[in-house]
Amino acid sequence: MNKLYKIFFTFTLSFFVFQSGFGESFSDFLNNPKIKDFTGCMAYSKIEKQKRRDIYLINFSQLYANYGDNVDFTLRENAILLDKANMELMYGNSSVPPCRYPKGSRPILEAVVEKCRGKNDQETALNFMRFCRDLHKKRTPNQECVYGGFEEEMIDRGEILCEELARLIVALGEIANIPGRIILHTVGGHYTAELYIDGAWAYLDPRMGIYFLKKDGKIASVKDLLADPELVYQQSEAVKNEVVAYTTWDVRAKKCHDIYFQDVELNCMSYYSLADQEKYNFNKLSLQEATDRGLFYYNKFYGQLIKELTQK
Repeated sequence: MNKLYKIFFTFTLSFFVFQSGFGESFSDFLNNPKIKDFTGCMAYSKIEKQKRRDIYLINFSQLYANYGDNVDFTLRENAILLDKANMELMYGNSSVPPCRYPKGSRPILEAVVEKCRGKNDQETALNFMRFCRDLHKKRTPNQECVYGGFEEEMIDRGEILCEELARLIVALGEIANIPGRIILHTVGGHYTAELYIDGAWAYLDPRMGIYFLKKDGKIASVKDLLADPELVYQQSEAVKNEVVAYTTWDVRAKKCHDIYFQDVELNCMSYYSLADQEKYNFNKLSLQEATDRGLFYYNKFYGQLIKELTQK
């Protein structure tokens, strides 16, 4: 465990590197102490209970083994921990980033967006989720995972990794002028996303095909689901049938209800814009390279702590 602490605290917070292109209101949001103090390494001291602090740093180290210094680890390094102290701020108007996508710069992604456009933003967002969910169908038997790369490469290889699909759906949303952010369920060991639709954040799981509708027909946010986890079990058959083919609704709903939207969880949020392409490293690592960097060493500790924190 000492090795994990040493690695974790050698990271420097680069939270302010990517702020220059944001509008004044959103930059003010990022500079608010309730955001800065809950970002990346800074959030560690704010976490209650030692095992939750341990799993936070192990996840941090695991992502570094997976991705090195590329875009996906940078997003983890700059993730904002959702807490009671910043909940209202994270769901206020200032939490919505401007869509800064340079039109015409990513034609392959633009073509996907046009294919997915619906009659309104909610339908479009759900179509993005379905597109990401079904990419696994392009994979060949025994195809190894590749960690990192550009969004076009994810589409080409038939992406299945949750952290990559979360980045992809946020990118597609930005092109469609639908703001988004990546969600990390640290204790649950899973990445999802929120897109900003009709004046509210909407929770979407692009790998599993999961979302939750409220009584008004709008998609619930993480905040909504933390306030009322029972909403998970109040879904129609149509919503349940959206789940990806290689799992079941019951399995995923239970994980959402019992872990992601309970006090044990550490939900973290990352902002990502295609306008910042030149500021990120999009190198890829192979499974062997990630293994050599200690991926399964960290996974061992991570799995143990997940069991300890979630077993009732």
